[in-house]
Amino acid sequence: MTLSRTLFNDADNVFLPPLLVSVRNAKALLGVGHTKVWALIKNKRLDVVYLDGRTLITRASIERLVQQLNEEAPRHKATAWAQRCGKLASAANKGRPPRRAHKARKGAA
Repeated sequence: MTLSRTLFNDADNVFLPPLLVSVRNAKALLGVGHTKVWALIKNKRLDVVYLDGRTLITRASIERLVQQLNEEAPRHKATAWAQRCGKLASAANKGRPPRRAHKARKGAA
């Protein structure tokens, strides 16, 4: 994804990301949908600024949200059921040749 308004100073070779992003770019940065972005705004998890009739989201609030989500994320360990299923599947497949791909039916295009 390329943000439409980024600054690049050729003399100093410095990339400056925008301080404010549109809802569309926030969706792309977060990898969520339109409704989720607006829910995050409503729940005050994203800070907004209104400029010339546009709703812009501060980049700092996006970065803060990602940090919070990373800290809140549980560290998943495979459940006993998943471990058992994995062991059964690998034991059942030992010594067996890999499955062949399905043959196409006659007349199917």
